[in-house]
Amino acid sequence: MADTAPNQYTGYKYDEAVIAAGAIAVLIQACLAVVIACLFATIQAGNFGQGIRFLIGASILTEFGIAILLCHCIFLFPKSSPGKNIIAFGSLLIASVQLVPASNGYAIGPLFAYVVAISITGWFMHRVFGASLSMGGEDVYHDALSTKVLLLLAPLLLVMGLVPTLAYMIMSGSRSQPEFASTVVYAGLSLLGLSITPILSIYACICFLRLRNGGKLIAAMFASAIVATIVVFEWITNSRQLYSLWVIGFLSAYILGLALAYLPFNWYGFRPVWAKRTPSKRVEASISFDDIS
Repeated sequence: MADTAPNQYTGYKYDEAVIAAGAIAVLIQACLAVVIACLFATIQAGNFGQGIRFLIGASILTEFGIAILLCHCIFLFPKSSPGKNIIAFGSLLIASVQLVPASNGYAIGPLFAYVVAISITGWFMHRVFGASLSMGGEDVYHDALSTKVLLLLAPLLLVMGLVPTLAYMIMSGSRSQPEFASTVVYAGLSLLGLSITPILSIYACICFLRLRNGGKLIAAMFASAIVATIVVFEWITNSRQLYSLWVIGFLSAYILGLALAYLPFNWYGFRPVWAKRTPSKRVEASISFDDIS
């Protein structure tokens, strides 16, 4: 995470802006959670169709996008900003209120494992690329990628596999005990894939926002061309369901969630930037031949 915030924005006003913007984003997530609960109540009442199912899926992915960005705020803001932890905790609290009662408590294990996964993946991705939210777009800095970070990658991946494996063994009791080593490897790789994809989507959106107006237009046209090609190809192959439209709709809902989470921060003046590397300290000494005895 960025080590320094913009000098003219540090202090109480900076932290107040972080908390205020985060509170609005969490409120949006809470409202969306209520909408999802109402849609599920509609299904339980027997009044549902394809449209309701699509709305439920789209709403869940929109909330997922909001939650992913809010949890990643731990790395997008400086270490000195206490508000980033409150934002992430509030988002996770809403997710817990939704999942735990609906699953009779069984969702707490997978939720905890996934939070660990996105935290590990988010930390490493931030150390590599340095994406940050800066007040007014001012420069921020963090230390350059060191050998220590690379050495930590292996044990962190091990932890990523250990957490879900141990959670499953604890929750299942003595009913079924998987082979420990292989389960850790498969669980770690699965969580790595499930966590790195949404984190990469955040970085892709930051790259889009960092483009100039002409670049944004070209990127939007390129994405639209790809979408149109996929839909037309599926239509030509005489597919009646047009599953590509469902996939595009769900992806759009997820991107909408990222946008809804980012808009409050944009309103308070935060802009996405790439953190600059802190110059390494080098000690230079001039040694003359007369000093050698």
